[in-house]
Amino acid sequence: MAIRCAGVTAARCARYSHRCALGPAVGDVPRLHGRRSLGCHPSAFLPEAPRPHTFFVRPSAARRWFSAKDGAESEVPVISKEELKDVIAKGCKPAADESFVIVDVRDPWEIRDHGKIDNAVNIPLADIPTAFHFDDEAWEDRFDFPKPKSSDTLVFYCRAGIRAESAAKLAQREGFKVRHYKGSYIDWFGKTYPIGD
Repeated sequence: MAIRCAGVTAARCARYSHRCALGPAVGDVPRLHGRRSLGCHPSAFLPEAPRPHTFFVRPSAARRWFSAKDGAESEVPVISKEELKDVIAKGCKPAADESFVIVDVRDPWEIRDHGKIDNAVNIPLADIPTAFHFDDEAWEDRFDFPKPKSSDTLVFYCRAGIRAESAAKLAQREGFKVRHYKGSYIDWFGKTYPIGD
């Protein structure tokens, strides 16, 4: 009798742990979305495992499954380098009553080591999901500038544009007007830098 787990034989699942060979399978697991995306937790093969099967999902599959929120995501409006230069030339300042706030979502070390676009404020991407739920005082304590008004347009950028697009989508879901500077740091400064050491 072959032990099967999500359409994969026990021999293939054995690479996850030596414990697969310790006992018979608790039972067949219904096949889900394709065998390349899934693997079984070794405890699924132990007879004393009372909990349900645990699946490991490959990152590529997780991105596909969780990338859209309830269907199609609305597009984030884009701002060009020339338009952003105009915004800065008109005196965009984070604490003033202008309608644009330029947000750099890179990590603080990136800004310290490589610089930033003039008048940009820093909200690291890791803080974006919770940041817009802060009250005004907590926001200012955390980020050292006043919380943007709902009438402000937030212009997001990062190193290459990927993190900025994610941040813009999150802010858009919170009801803010957003623009995405796709070229980001690389386009603005005409150079790049490595991430990590």
